[in-house]
Amino acid sequence: MNAALIGLLGVVAGALLGGVVNQEVERRRRRARAGVAGRLIALELGVAARRIRSAQQSGQWWTGSLPSAEWDKHREDLALDMDPAVLDRLYDGYVIIDRRNADKAFTESGSLSSGRHGEPDHA
Repeated sequence: MNAALIGLLGVVAGALLGGVVNQEVERRRRRARAGVAGRLIALELGVAARRIRSAQQSGQWWTGSLPSAEWDKHREDLALDMDPAVLDRLYDGYVIIDRRNADKAFTESGSLSSGRHGEPDHA
């Protein structure tokens, strides 16, 4: 009976320890994915910002569209490990990107329209 009890305790302890280890491994994977997502999205936002600044200075639209593929692909990974307020600000940035792309597609004139319409208001 003693051997059976010791065996049962060993099984229970092993199961608990395995669960804790698996949880920690998954937490580290999630954080790593969020870190990669953050770096890729930051690079993408940098490209978009440079294109917008260049267009404002030159008065000519950028070639192609402002990028948003990394956001579309990785935002869920980023959301797992980010402050919701920061995530909201990133979302606002991509709203601006989408609207600027739509403005460009709508005008098709080769020059920028004036004004800053369509940007989120953060007072």
